[in-house]
Amino acid sequence: MYSFARAMNAAGYATLALDRPGNGQSSTPPVWTVTASGDASGVHTAVQALRRGIPDVDPFETVILGGNALGSGVSVLEAANYHDVDGLLTGYSHSIDPLVALDSAKTSRHAPDDPAFRGSEPGWLTLAFNTPEAARNYFGPHDGPEVIETSERTKDRFSLTEWPDGLVATLPGATSHIIVPVLLAAGSQDRLGCGAICRDAATLYAAESQFYSPAAQLRTYVLEDGGDMINLSPGAPEYQAAVRDWMDSINN
Repeated sequence: MYSFARAMNAAGYATLALDRPGNGQSSTPPVWTVTASGDASGVHTAVQALRRGIPDVDPFETVILGGNALGSGVSVLEAANYHDVDGLLTGYSHSIDPLVALDSAKTSRHAPDDPAFRGSEPGWLTLAFNTPEAARNYFGPHDGPEVIETSERTKDRFSLTEWPDGLVATLPGATSHIIVPVLLAAGSQDRLGCGAICRDAATLYAAESQFYSPAAQLRTYVLEDGGDMINLSPGAPEYQAAVRDWMDSINN
Protein backbone atom coordinates (compact mmCIF):
# COMPACT_ATOMS: atom_id res chain seq x y z
CA MET A 1 0.00 0.00 0.00
CA TYR A 2 2.80 2.41 0.87
CA SER A 3 5.18 1.64 -2.01
CA PHE A 4 5.13 4.52 -4.47
CA ALA A 5 7.41 2.62 -6.86
CA ARG A 6 5.16 -0.45 -6.95
CA ALA A 7 2.08 1.69 -7.51
CA MET A 8 3.71 3.43 -10.47
CA ASN A 9 5.01 0.13 -11.87
CA ALA A 10 1.51 -1.32 -11.70
CA ALA A 11 0.30 1.63 -13.78
CA GLY A 12 2.96 0.97 -16.42
CA TYR A 13 5.56 3.50 -15.32
CA ALA A 14 9.16 2.43 -14.81
CA THR A 15 10.72 3.86 -11.67
CA LEU A 16 14.28 4.55 -10.61
CA ALA A 17 14.96 5.25 -6.94
CA LEU A 18 18.15 7.20 -6.31
CA ASP A 19 20.10 6.92 -3.06
CA ARG A 20 21.56 10.24 -2.01
CA PRO A 21 25.34 10.28 -1.30
CA GLY A 22 26.17 8.43 1.89
CA ASN A 23 23.08 6.21 1.70
CA GLY A 24 22.17 2.82 0.28
CA GLN A 25 24.28 1.84 -2.70
CA SER A 26 25.65 5.31 -3.36
CA SER A 27 29.23 6.18 -2.49
CA THR A 28 30.14 8.08 0.68
CA PRO A 29 32.26 11.12 -0.14
CA PRO A 30 33.78 13.35 2.58
CA VAL A 31 30.81 14.72 4.49
CA TRP A 32 31.66 18.40 4.00
CA THR A 33 31.64 18.00 0.21
CA VAL A 34 28.01 16.83 0.13
CA THR A 35 25.55 19.58 -0.83
CA ALA A 36 22.05 19.70 -2.31
CA SER A 37 23.49 21.35 -5.42
CA GLY A 38 25.91 18.47 -5.75
CA ASP A 39 23.02 16.04 -5.29
CA ALA A 40 21.15 17.82 -8.09
CA SER A 41 24.18 17.46 -10.35
CA GLY A 42 24.20 13.73 -9.62
CA VAL A 43 20.50 13.48 -10.48
CA HIS A 44 21.22 15.34 -13.72
CA THR A 45 23.85 12.72 -14.59
CA ALA A 46 21.33 9.95 -13.93
CA VAL A 47 18.69 11.65 -16.10
CA GLN A 48 21.16 11.96 -18.97
CA ALA A 49 22.01 8.26 -18.64
CA LEU A 50 18.32 7.39 -18.88
CA ARG A 51 18.03 9.53 -22.01
CA ARG A 52 20.99 7.77 -23.65
CA GLY A 53 19.98 4.29 -22.55
CA ILE A 54 21.56 2.02 -19.96
CA PRO A 55 22.66 -1.63 -20.36
CA ASP A 56 19.72 -3.84 -21.41
CA VAL A 57 17.29 -0.90 -21.25
CA ASP A 58 16.19 1.28 -24.18
CA PRO A 59 16.50 5.07 -23.84
CA PHE A 60 13.62 6.80 -22.09
CA GLU A 61 11.91 9.58 -24.03
CA THR A 62 10.03 10.86 -20.98
CA VAL A 63 11.61 11.36 -17.54
CA ILE A 64 9.61 12.74 -14.63
CA LEU A 65 11.45 13.72 -11.47
CA GLY A 66 10.07 13.48 -7.95
CA GLY A 67 11.28 13.98 -4.41
CA ASN A 68 10.20 14.22 -0.80
CA ALA A 69 11.59 16.35 2.04
CA LEU A 70 15.24 17.13 1.20
CA GLY A 71 14.71 15.28 -2.06
CA SER A 72 12.07 17.85 -3.00
CA GLY A 73 14.62 20.63 -2.76
CA VAL A 74 17.14 18.61 -4.76
CA SER A 75 14.53 17.92 -7.44
CA VAL A 76 13.60 21.60 -7.71
CA LEU A 77 17.27 22.55 -8.07
CA GLU A 78 17.76 19.93 -10.80
CA ALA A 79 14.68 20.90 -12.79
CA ALA A 80 15.38 24.63 -12.45
CA ASN A 81 19.05 24.45 -13.41
CA TYR A 82 19.32 21.67 -16.00
CA HIS A 83 15.97 21.70 -17.86
CA ASP A 84 16.28 18.04 -18.83
CA VAL A 85 13.12 16.47 -17.32
CA ASP A 86 9.55 16.41 -18.60
CA GLY A 87 7.75 16.96 -15.31
CA LEU A 88 8.36 17.57 -11.62
CA LEU A 89 6.56 16.07 -8.63
CA THR A 90 7.45 18.00 -5.48
CA GLY A 91 6.23 18.13 -1.91
CA TYR A 92 7.37 21.44 -0.47
CA SER A 93 6.03 24.97 -0.47
CA HIS A 94 7.39 28.47 0.03
CA SER A 95 5.60 28.73 3.40
CA ILE A 96 7.80 26.81 5.80
CA ASP A 97 7.07 27.99 9.36
CA PRO A 98 10.37 28.81 11.15
CA LEU A 99 8.95 27.80 14.56
CA VAL A 100 7.84 24.43 13.23
CA ALA A 101 11.22 23.99 11.53
CA LEU A 102 12.96 24.63 14.86
CA ASP A 103 10.67 22.13 16.59
CA SER A 104 11.32 19.50 13.94
CA ALA A 105 15.07 20.11 14.28
CA LYS A 106 14.81 18.50 17.72
CA THR A 107 14.49 15.16 15.91
CA SER A 108 18.01 15.53 14.46
CA ARG A 109 20.70 13.25 15.80
CA HIS A 110 24.42 12.93 15.17
CA ALA A 111 24.61 9.89 12.91
CA PRO A 112 27.76 8.49 14.61
CA ASP A 113 25.72 8.24 17.85
CA ASP A 114 22.87 6.34 16.18
CA PRO A 115 23.10 2.53 16.15
CA ALA A 116 22.12 2.49 12.48
CA PHE A 117 25.08 4.63 11.45
CA ARG A 118 27.89 3.86 13.86
CA GLY A 119 31.24 4.64 12.31
CA SER A 120 29.89 7.63 10.36
CA GLU A 121 32.19 10.59 9.93
CA PRO A 122 31.25 13.52 12.21
CA GLY A 123 29.03 15.91 10.28
CA TRP A 124 26.53 13.27 9.18
CA LEU A 125 23.09 13.65 10.77
CA THR A 126 19.97 11.49 10.90
CA LEU A 127 16.45 11.80 12.32
CA ALA A 128 14.72 10.10 15.24
CA PHE A 129 11.20 9.24 14.08
CA ASN A 130 10.08 7.67 17.36
CA THR A 131 9.89 11.02 19.18
CA PRO A 132 7.03 13.42 20.08
CA GLU A 133 8.52 16.06 17.77
CA ALA A 134 8.46 13.63 14.84
CA ALA A 135 4.86 12.70 15.61
CA ARG A 136 3.91 16.38 15.44
CA ASN A 137 5.90 17.35 12.37
CA TYR A 138 6.31 14.33 10.09
CA PHE A 139 3.26 12.12 10.52
CA GLY A 140 -0.48 12.52 10.07
CA PRO A 141 -3.04 11.82 12.83
CA HIS A 142 -3.94 8.40 11.43
CA ASP A 143 -0.47 7.11 10.55
CA GLY A 144 -0.03 3.74 12.25
CA PRO A 145 2.74 2.69 14.65
CA GLU A 146 4.11 0.33 12.01
CA VAL A 147 4.76 3.34 9.79
CA ILE A 148 6.75 5.08 12.51
CA GLU A 149 8.69 1.90 13.27
CA THR A 150 9.50 1.34 9.60
CA SER A 151 10.55 4.96 9.17
CA GLU A 152 12.96 4.60 12.08
CA ARG A 153 14.31 1.30 10.77
CA THR A 154 14.84 2.45 7.17
CA LYS A 155 15.88 6.08 7.73
CA ASP A 156 18.82 7.64 5.94
CA ARG A 157 21.45 10.17 6.89
CA PHE A 158 22.25 13.60 5.52
CA SER A 159 25.15 15.98 5.58
CA LEU A 160 25.19 19.07 7.74
CA THR A 161 25.97 20.97 4.52
CA GLU A 162 23.02 19.59 2.53
CA TRP A 163 20.19 21.33 4.38
CA PRO A 164 21.24 25.00 4.03
CA ASP A 165 21.94 24.45 0.35
CA GLY A 166 18.67 22.56 -0.07
CA LEU A 167 16.67 25.35 1.52
CA VAL A 168 17.66 27.61 -1.37
CA ALA A 169 15.00 25.74 -3.34
CA THR A 170 12.35 27.07 -0.95
CA LEU A 171 13.23 30.70 -1.65
CA PRO A 172 11.19 32.73 -4.13
CA GLY A 173 12.89 32.62 -7.51
CA ALA A 174 14.15 29.07 -7.85
CA THR A 175 10.86 27.58 -9.02
CA SER A 176 10.26 30.37 -11.53
CA HIS A 177 12.94 28.79 -13.73
CA ILE A 178 11.05 25.50 -14.05
CA ILE A 179 9.52 25.19 -17.52
CA VAL A 180 7.86 21.75 -17.32
CA PRO A 181 4.55 20.68 -15.71
CA VAL A 182 4.67 20.62 -11.90
CA LEU A 183 2.50 18.73 -9.43
CA LEU A 184 2.78 20.05 -5.88
CA ALA A 185 1.40 17.43 -3.52
CA ALA A 186 1.11 17.73 0.26
CA GLY A 187 -0.81 16.48 3.25
CA SER A 188 -3.39 18.68 4.94
CA GLN A 189 -1.63 18.08 8.28
CA ASP A 190 1.86 18.86 6.98
CA ARG A 191 2.92 21.41 9.61
CA LEU A 192 6.52 21.34 8.46
CA GLY A 193 6.16 21.61 4.70
CA CYS A 194 3.37 24.12 4.25
CA GLY A 195 1.22 24.67 7.35
CA ALA A 196 -2.10 26.51 6.90
CA ILE A 197 -1.89 26.87 3.12
CA CYS A 198 -2.29 23.08 2.80
CA ARG A 199 -5.89 23.24 3.97
CA ASP A 200 -7.00 22.18 0.50
CA ALA A 201 -5.74 22.12 -3.09
CA ALA A 202 -7.31 25.48 -3.99
CA THR A 203 -5.69 27.25 -1.05
CA LEU A 204 -2.34 25.67 -1.84
CA TYR A 205 -2.60 26.73 -5.49
CA ALA A 206 -3.54 30.30 -4.57
CA ALA A 207 -0.47 30.59 -2.34
CA GLU A 208 2.03 28.85 -4.62
CA SER A 209 1.07 29.77 -8.19
CA GLN A 210 2.84 33.15 -7.90
CA PHE A 211 6.19 31.35 -7.62
CA TYR A 212 5.86 29.40 -10.88
CA SER A 213 5.94 30.43 -14.52
CA PRO A 214 2.95 29.70 -16.80
CA ALA A 215 5.09 26.99 -18.44
CA ALA A 216 4.95 24.99 -15.21
CA GLN A 217 1.20 24.50 -15.57
CA LEU A 218 1.13 24.15 -11.80
CA ARG A 219 -1.29 21.63 -10.38
CA THR A 220 -1.81 21.11 -6.65
CA TYR A 221 -3.06 18.16 -4.65
CA VAL A 222 -3.76 17.85 -0.91
CA LEU A 223 -4.32 14.53 0.85
CA GLU A 224 -6.77 14.85 3.71
CA ASP A 225 -5.07 14.14 7.07
CA GLY A 226 -1.76 13.37 5.36
CA GLY A 227 1.42 14.46 7.11
CA ASP A 228 4.79 15.58 5.80
CA MET A 229 5.54 11.96 4.83
CA ILE A 230 2.58 11.74 2.49
CA ASN A 231 3.72 8.43 0.99
CA LEU A 232 3.21 6.76 4.37
CA SER A 233 -0.31 8.00 5.08
CA PRO A 234 -3.30 5.61 5.07
CA GLY A 235 -4.55 7.58 2.07
CA ALA A 236 -1.38 6.82 0.07
CA PRO A 237 -3.31 4.95 -2.68
CA GLU A 238 -5.44 8.07 -3.26
CA TYR A 239 -2.28 10.16 -3.55
CA GLN A 240 -0.71 7.61 -5.90
CA ALA A 241 -3.81 7.73 -8.13
CA ALA A 242 -3.58 11.54 -8.32
CA VAL A 243 0.05 11.28 -9.39
CA ARG A 244 -0.81 8.71 -12.06
CA ASP A 245 -3.56 10.94 -13.46
CA TRP A 246 -1.14 13.86 -13.63
CA MET A 247 1.57 11.78 -15.33
CA ASP A 248 -0.97 10.45 -17.83
CA SER A 249 -1.81 14.05 -18.73
CA ILE A 250 1.87 14.75 -19.43
CA ASN A 251 2.22 11.72 -21.67
CA ASN A 252 -0.95 12.54 -23.57
